Amino acid sequence: MQGNLQRLTRRRVLAGGAAGLGLALLAACAPAQPEAKPAEKPAEKPAAAPAQQAPAKSGATAVKFSVWGDVQDKDVYDNITDDFNKAQQKVSATPEQWVGNFYDKLKTVLAGGTPPDITYIQGWVWQPYAVKDVFVDLNPYKTKDNHTAPWPDQENYKYQTQFRGKLIMQPSDTGGMVMFYNKAQFDKMKVPYPTDEWTYDQFVDISKKLTTTTGERNYGYQINGGYIRNIPWIRWKGELEWDTIAEPKKALWDQPGIIEGIQFQQYDAINTLKISPSPVEMTGGANQLQTGNVAMKYEGPWFLPNMQGAKAKREGGTPFDVVLLPMGPNGKRLTHLAVIHGHCLIKAGKNQDAAWELMKWFSSDNGQKRIADGGRQPMNSAMTVKHWVETAKKNFNFKYAEAFAKSLEMGSIDIVGEIDDTFLWNEVHKAAWDAMQGGQKKASELIPDMNKAMQKILDDYWAKQK
Repeated sequence: MQGNLQRLTRRRVLAGGAAGLGLALLAACAPAQPEAKPAEKPAEKPAAAPAQQAPAKSGATAVKFSVWGDVQDKDVYDNITDDFNKAQQKVSATPEQWVGNFYDKLKTVLAGGTPPDITYIQGWVWQPYAVKDVFVDLNPYKTKDNHTAPWPDQENYKYQTQFRGKLIMQPSDTGGMVMFYNKAQFDKMKVPYPTDEWTYDQFVDISKKLTTTTGERNYGYQINGGYIRNIPWIRWKGELEWDTIAEPKKALWDQPGIIEGIQFQQYDAINTLKISPSPVEMTGGANQLQTGNVAMKYEGPWFLPNMQGAKAKREGGTPFDVVLLPMGPNGKRLTHLAVIHGHCLIKAGKNQDAAWELMKWFSSDNGQKRIADGGRQPMNSAMTVKHWVETAKKNFNFKYAEAFAKSLEMGSIDIVGEIDDTFLWNEVHKAAWDAMQGGQKKASELIPDMNKAMQKILDDYWAKQK
């Protein structure tokens, strides 16, 4: 998904605290990344023709909901809408696809007083809207109907669906990230494929073995930029970079293990070990996992079409499989990033009770099958295994699709709240990341000052809160 990359300045966040934030701020809450974000593109199969919408039902309550701008999403939700409208007579649902910048459109309809009843949204993006009391607390609806399936008892789901004691978002689809590996590179160098029992040291050793600097240039590993995609390596020794993921008050980035993890990913892999291509070497789409000369990359299900199938980046595709991240030095598996997307009820909507009936349908077995058939990973690991795993294996010619379900069960997120990774990237991280990747400065020279800057941002923010 393409989020809003508008710059969110420190002054705008801190001026007046949460109570003073206007709807103009809300358009800037999607996390900016130096590359495509985790939810940018679903792992899709070739699009089927969307179902013909059933005509409006006489006397039914009309409900409108927003749909992401991706063509495949529109087809999926056309089909879901048709199923729902045919299955009952009390509610008539209508999807509204928002092309262009989704969050700009959401800002516009909220400011104009013309919002739909339900909006689709990303689990790490909606929190500033919740501060402005834009959404309905779903707890009473959940309790009344004993509707619990969309919310597994997992910490990551709580971070991305709850806020300040309220239940705001119902999950609809997800993305658990795993390590992709190019089987052809392993075969050529006679290196065994990784398994879920591999260790961090083995990951580093394999990356070195699969790197060649003479003749044809091959890289053992491709780093990710940005904060959100680097949480496995930031937390690789079990240290957390904040006192808490949700609305932190303390920045703890200057812990030795965190500095070491960032140093390896953003400096050593490119400049010292040379196991990863630099951003310059990846210019124009060269030297990446999908081009065939990179052996490993950490990615999500949205990346599958790049490797195999009709949209593969190489003719005939790239033979691949996936594996969970390695075990860390503390004997525990590295943290997997698992993003959650879903729906919120808008307070300014006209028909909240009727809209809730549609939201429940999104999370039903019927709705989840439609979402899986469209290519997105469903709302939890159980639905992923039931509806998505076997289809993904068939469509993209790989074996271990269950890894995506497992990563979802053990996944986490980077930070949630009004101060988010977009804000931190713009204000603090980008210059440091650029300096490390370019070989100008090491993490130990940058992270302590970064930590002080982030702590100042947190202190100023919380000083303004009531």
